[in-house]
Amino acid sequence: MTNQPISVECTTTAISGVFKMIDTHGIPLEIILGILDDKKMVVAWDEFIDDARAHGWKDKTIRTKITGAVNEVFDHEYMQHFTERLELYMQG
Repeated sequence: MTNQPISVECTTTAISGVFKMIDTHGIPLEIILGILDDKKMVVAWDEFIDDARAHGWKDKTIRTKITGAVNEVFDHEYMQHFTERLELYMQG
């Protein structure tokens, strides 16, 4: 028996431009997350964070905005896992 790599098909699409929807058009992040979740899509969080920083948002503001919205839309287990990944990205 040979070791075969495990192939996992990703069926989730990461959406770009979400920061612009919030910053320019004033669409609440909670609304965007709910719509994307219904469509089995996610925010491209790395781009969101980088865009927010480029527009002068402080990391504390970014964390507060993101975690508040994620907490409102998703369950506690998802929130815990998400928060851990968010911190890793923001510290890196």
